[in-house]
Amino acid sequence: MQLIIEPTAGLWWVLLGMFIAAAAMTEERQARAGAVLAGIRVRDVMSHPIAAVDGNRPSSSSSEQPHPRSRAICPVLDPTGRVGGVITGRAISAVPQPERGTTALRRVARPTERIATASPEEPLTALLPRLSEEGEGCVLVLAEDGLVGIVAPSDISRAAEERGLHLPVPGASTAGSGRPPPPPGWWYPGQPSR
Repeated sequence: MQLIIEPTAGLWWVLLGMFIAAAAMTEERQARAGAVLAGIRVRDVMSHPIAAVDGNRPSSSSSEQPHPRSRAICPVLDPTGRVGGVITGRAISAVPQPERGTTALRRVARPTERIATASPEEPLTALLPRLSEEGEGCVLVLAEDGLVGIVAPSDISRAAEERGLHLPVPGASTAGSGRPPPPPGWWYPGQPSR
């Protein structure tokens, strides 16, 4: 009896090998990043200070809003003066033009319950999983007295590069990428601390 091997059988082995190699490279990159970022606290890499806007303000002042496709965000204060969420240019542009004069920013802001947060003293490596899950591309850094900073993937990439490791973090952007400067009070990932 003659053994017949299908021509595509070898292709499956090649694909399986490529998958295993890619997984191993990802694991190695994560291990190197963990070693380089060990001992760094969130406060060491966060952008700060960060301005916030009154959530009762209408969403109509287009002169102070970023382009809808930009990644700019701005923390929004609730009626008690604490951060109640973040607003994006995309969220404001979703409000119909006739309603922008009467729609408060807090009504279209993403609430803090749906935003990743961290404390300033937390290890940076503990923050990494939350950062990759965060849809707005940032993590709010909160202390007892409120908002103290923001961490974006670009902040982590910058910290790794300062320590000699080029770490491609998904969502990382660099300052000076041809983008117009953010409106007053808005923050872009990659914007250096002031």
